[in-house]
Amino acid sequence: MNILVVSPDFLPKMGGIAAMTHNLSVSLVEAGHRVVVLSPFSGDERVKAAPYTYIQDREARPEIMSGPAWHLEEGPRAMKMLEGIVEDHQITRALSLHPHYYGQALMELKAHFSKNGRSFPSTGSVYHGLELFACLRWPNLKQALHERVIQRRASHRVAVFETVKKSDIVFCNSQFTQSLVKRIKPRGYSHVIGCGISQNSIDEYSDISAPARVERRVKARDILNLPKNVQIVGTVGRLVPHKNIEALINLISTSPDGVHGLIAGNGHHHRELMQLAVHLGVEERVHFRPIPDEFSKWKAIEAMDQFVLLSKTTRAGGVEGFGIVMLEAMAAGIPVISSGTGGMRDVLLDGETGFFAPLKKRQRLKTISRLLLSNEELVDKTVKLAQIRVREKFLWAQVCHRMLKAWDNV
Repeated sequence: MNILVVSPDFLPKMGGIAAMTHNLSVSLVEAGHRVVVLSPFSGDERVKAAPYTYIQDREARPEIMSGPAWHLEEGPRAMKMLEGIVEDHQITRALSLHPHYYGQALMELKAHFSKNGRSFPSTGSVYHGLELFACLRWPNLKQALHERVIQRRASHRVAVFETVKKSDIVFCNSQFTQSLVKRIKPRGYSHVIGCGISQNSIDEYSDISAPARVERRVKARDILNLPKNVQIVGTVGRLVPHKNIEALINLISTSPDGVHGLIAGNGHHHRELMQLAVHLGVEERVHFRPIPDEFSKWKAIEAMDQFVLLSKTTRAGGVEGFGIVMLEAMAAGIPVISSGTGGMRDVLLDGETGFFAPLKKRQRLKTISRLLLSNEELVDKTVKLAQIRVREKFLWAQVCHRMLKAWDNV
């Protein structure tokens, strides 16, 4: 098959959608298909070495996702570009990794073809939870009236819903995301494919014995300028409210002095988190590090004794759709504690490959964290089972296989 993959998020940007676009495309090629990827970004060395055909849309303005500017300018331009690619590359299937921009243009182009009696490639869309959850929250009435009545344009929310409804099949990264899709498209075909990491990433950690973990930990702390003779509980991700990084800082404030925190990431919530650390008197024990690239991310994970992802849902629509960074910690042999909100329940087997600490049970988080920091035998058992689970279920090749099998059945 000739498969077109489109996404406004792509390398060298960091994040789950950018990584999924690249890795899923590579896996599709390895499965025997010809793949064309369209994105606004220039990519990086990984893209130059990739087996797929890459087309950079140099005129794209992906910040324009809906409203008059989309319908009058970006929409027609993106649709024309997609039509050319579909015809030039004889595309038989088209996959959108994001509901906006190319995703919206793809579904509108499909509707245009159908209206004119022309056949169009089978379309699939991948959803990650956050974009749907935010739209399913009660909309701002004033904004909705302005966009829908005065401007007579589909709102951001409606644009997302229409993209879901027009897809031949919707692929979901978690059962949580699938539950959101079914609220929008109750009778449509949706399938959970999960998320993954690359085979190369997990092969880097073929040895996750205690001595190997300690050796990597020491080297990583040297690189990141972190203290060596302490235990570090950390997290990696965007510094935004729904990541609930305050919970990690609170945990450090109630832990022994020899337990430090590592917050690795970038985001607008950085100043508030630093102020909280000062307020709780742990500014010397909570270390902030930026994550400019993949190398820095993996070194931050390696530097930890324990990884936590304590995300929460917010009134503004924030949610953890899956938690791919948990897979990365599991692959690297770092024990994981999760709040289990959103789609994170799909990742861990509680008490076997990691531990859930519900947000309302604060004492459980403290208990599990201290247990893992003091029980090396439990850590060894947990990380071995966790890495086996990643190898058996969460490699990109397996995600690709699940997607193609579901697509073939449509």
